[in-house]
Amino acid sequence: RQAFINCSNIDDESVLSAETVSQFDDRFTCKVFGYETIGDYYSDASSSRFISKVKVPLLCVQALDDPISIKESI
Repeated sequence: RQAFINCSNIDDESVLSAETVSQFDDRFTCKVFGYETIGDYYSDASSSRFISKVKVPLLCVQALDDPISIKESI
């Protein structure tokens, strides 16, 4: 928390009350890194635009209940 104390565009109470990863990303991550929307951030952070360029066999494994990478992502 101290590392971002000078970020005037961060509402501490809003960030601390986030109940989901997407709420946290919307209230904190997007603002700290200058993304206009959570969609912009997720699009930029996603590897989905590179998957089609993989030229070797690729196995993607994740838990169905993974809170960070939901099953629809693969």
